[in-house]
Amino acid sequence: KQKTAYDKYIIYALLTAGTCACIALSFLYDYTSFVFGNEHSTALLSLMFVTALVGCTSSVLFMPYMRNYREIYLVSYLVGEGLSGFVPSAVALIQGVGGNPRCVNVTKPGSSHLEFVPAESDPRFSSEIFFIFIGCLLCLSFLSFLSLNVLPTARGERVKLPSSMEMLPTDTTAPPSYKTNSGWTMPKYTYYYLLVMMAVVCFLGNGTLPSIQSYSCLPYGNVAYHLTVTLASI
Repeated sequence: KQKTAYDKYIIYALLTAGTCACIALSFLYDYTSFVFGNEHSTALLSLMFVTALVGCTSSVLFMPYMRNYREIYLVSYLVGEGLSGFVPSAVALIQGVGGNPRCVNVTKPGSSHLEFVPAESDPRFSSEIFFIFIGCLLCLSFLSFLSLNVLPTARGERVKLPSSMEMLPTDTTAPPSYKTNSGWTMPKYTYYYLLVMMAVVCFLGNGTLPSIQSYSCLPYGNVAYHLTVTLASI
């Protein structure tokens, strides 16, 4: 029970930090300051670090928390986790980047010579709206998690003692491998094989590929880079 209480309060703090960081980003993302004589986007980097911390630790906390509920609810959890990447990416696709810069001829005041200057078009809606939207999603997540711990309906779906039949999923016709007390075990070589494969996938998907994405895609233009980042998240 003590461990469950700690999990609950840590998740509360995590969701609160993510919500506040996203809302603050909508107002401070373009704020810069001078560090060691050079101008840097300190507010953007600092607040993005907080949101990245939320993204990296959410699954580590939420998955163990799901042990409080019957296994059938893992499906809903995984669907929601998938939507957490799909929905913001879909909104980012709708927002767009305004296309690639193009050159236009202009005549500056006091000069009769035509000059080429880059002209950029704006996205469909501003960054402020996007960050506020993400902050609202995190706020809804906070309220949903609060409801899980407060509402009697949600608390009634928690598992009871290991010897209780409440450990079984709601569907009594589920196969034995879907039930908690079926006694199913995984061979050690399969377990280690899956660990290695998950490590490789996470190393490529979360570490290597995102770190080189700007170098591999941005030379093809803003549109190609934007599509790559958002479609990869989807």
